[in-house]
Amino acid sequence: METENSNFHQKGDWIRYVEVFIAVAGLIVLIFYTTAAYRQASLIQEQSATMSGQLEVMRQQLSEMKSTSEQTERAINTSNRIADAAVQSTAESRRLADTATQATVISNRMADAAAQSVAVSNRLAETAAQTAIESRRLADAAGDANAVSRRLADAAVEATEINRKALDAVQRPFMFVKDVEFVKFVDSLNFHIRIIWENGGNTSTKDLTIENGCLFSDTPVSDPYNTPETTFWGTTSPRQLNKYQMFVGPKQSTYAFGCLMPSFFVAINQTLRNILSDKQHFYLVGKAEYRDTLNPSYLHVTEYCRIVIRLALDDKLSSMTGDTLPCPEHNCADEECKKRELKAASTHSAETK
Repeated sequence: METENSNFHQKGDWIRYVEVFIAVAGLIVLIFYTTAAYRQASLIQEQSATMSGQLEVMRQQLSEMKSTSEQTERAINTSNRIADAAVQSTAESRRLADTATQATVISNRMADAAAQSVAVSNRLAETAAQTAIESRRLADAAGDANAVSRRLADAAVEATEINRKALDAVQRPFMFVKDVEFVKFVDSLNFHIRIIWENGGNTSTKDLTIENGCLFSDTPVSDPYNTPETTFWGTTSPRQLNKYQMFVGPKQSTYAFGCLMPSFFVAINQTLRNILSDKQHFYLVGKAEYRDTLNPSYLHVTEYCRIVIRLALDDKLSSMTGDTLPCPEHNCADEECKKRELKAASTHSAETK
């Protein structure tokens, strides 16, 4: 009984050992499978993450494909429009080609016409060159003719001027002092000096102005014409001057009073006058200014200056005679007088400076 119990107990221990072994083995297997399952789960998780990333990439690719599809559709539409435009462009190009062909034909015709025009132009140029040569010859001949004509014209102008001057010299009025007269007043011892002017020309004077003057002096006067006053018998004696507006016809004479002869010149006896003749000096000065009908713009002038000498009275003191001598200057006409005036003005200006 005890042996059976002992065998029973031994048999029970072995079963427990087996159970423990089986339990340990199952635990090991469970651990292995658990580890494998964990690894499998990790792999699945990794695969899931990878798939998720791939899915996201696929989603992006799908979006890109969708966008690409839209772009492709737009490109297709654009291509269609371009194709339509190309068709139209082709049609236009064909029309342009036709037009260009027609233009080429027209250009060829124009080229032919231009060639013909060039030929005509060449012929015209040759003709123009020959014409230019002939024109140059004619121009040279015309220049020579003009030169001759100019010389002839100048000669004609010169001849006309000479003729005009000759006509003016012959026909123009010319005033000059012809004589000096001493005229006694009735019932008076005073005498007037009368200047006789004559027009020696063949035409009348125009705008004639005559000035006559007398100058008495105790001493000789170098330029009586331009001396306004002197000293006579110890007192100041201004020059007597009379001015007249007159008209003198051709070859006619007239007179104008110059001045009054002082009565004491007449009253003194011959002896006293002979003594005074060497000490007292008596001058006649004046001028005539006038124009003529031949050349109205030109102002003529005649100047005179005379020294009175050898005054004489008859026994009855009723008439007086005397002679005159020309002064050194101011006996001139026209240009001679004007040249002298310019020279005098230039000398005066130089002396003033």
